[in-house]
Amino acid sequence: MPRGRGPFPLAVFAHGNHNPLENSTPGYLYLCQLLASHGIIAATIDVNFLNGGNFGENDARAIVHLEHLKQFRAWNGLAAHPLHAKVDLNRILIVGHSRGGEAVGHASFFNRLTAIIPVLGDPPVPLDGSVGLGPYRFNLTGVAAIAPTDRQYEPVSGPTVVPDRYFLIHGSRDGDVSSFEGYNT
Repeated sequence: MPRGRGPFPLAVFAHGNHNPLENSTPGYLYLCQLLASHGIIAATIDVNFLNGGNFGENDARAIVHLEHLKQFRAWNGLAAHPLHAKVDLNRILIVGHSRGGEAVGHASFFNRLTAIIPVLGDPPVPLDGSVGLGPYRFNLTGVAAIAPTDRQYEPVSGPTVVPDRYFLIHGSRDGDVSSFEGYNT
């Protein structure tokens, strides 16, 4: 967290697939510290419980990302919390790598929805807070995907179109990505 009164922009990072028994925190901690030194609240979230032999779980990664933003919004409004009035909810960047990179595109898409249908034929899952998920409707400044996978999850409506400003960077060495798959998004 930056020093000073704020409010500060918020950047939230999600990692990709790796050994679920390994701690993911060090992966983005250095970057979070650098951003904090430049006036940006930065956090890395743990989605290890989705790692391993899973495939097609990037809708869940997207929801986890949005639920973390929801928690930051709650802390921002809680007078007794150290983040009270510190988060600029109009300047939010979500970032993900590999499967997390695909997931931030889905998060951007889900952010505007009132319900999702994870699998064709399943009942809709409300994103309005009635079952604990949502409401979201964040003012995302941008979405950044680093070497994202593509279509490991695909909404029933078809391939995800990222409605927010979208930055894509492709890496040259990733466990799940060896081609420029994220270009499809």
